[in-house]
Amino acid sequence: MKKEKEAPALNAGSLADVAFLLLIFFLVTTTIQTDAGIPTLLPPWIEGTNCTPIHKDNILAIEINGQDQLRIQDQELPIEAIEAAVRALLYERAKTPKKALVQLKNSAHTSYARYIQVQSTIRAAYHGVWEEQAQNQYGRSYEDLEPAVQRIIRKQYPYVLAEHQASAVME
Repeated sequence: MKKEKEAPALNAGSLADVAFLLLIFFLVTTTIQTDAGIPTLLPPWIEGTNCTPIHKDNILAIEINGQDQLRIQDQELPIEAIEAAVRALLYERAKTPKKALVQLKNSAHTSYARYIQVQSTIRAAYHGVWEEQAQNQYGRSYEDLEPAVQRIIRKQYPYVLAEHQASAVME
């Protein structure tokens, strides 16, 4: 009988190196999707704090219905009216600008684009007020001020936005 030849042993050391290099390649080149969201800084939650009632003159009510229609203080108005309403709240209506509050209500059927558009317009209106105060008080642009001085202006006119979803808002 003939002796069968044994198959030569396969060197698996280099195969492990190739697999490791492929793993590193895919980890480096793959992008991982992350939810960006809307950057918002929330105050720390303090257990047992009492909510003080807010005077109605200190509240600017903005509502968006399921058809993306906008109501400001129960009047149907275009989005361009938000800036004037925020200015009126901070400069005229509110007894103290530090206690002013913008209340944003939206329907469950409000489009994401309209919601972001309204929220961005509110934020831009506050930036306009901060810019105006920086020019009046310091004679410089808000962006050119030191962070400590910017905080002083934001403390005088704080951006306070209360948001909630209302299912029965102008449906």
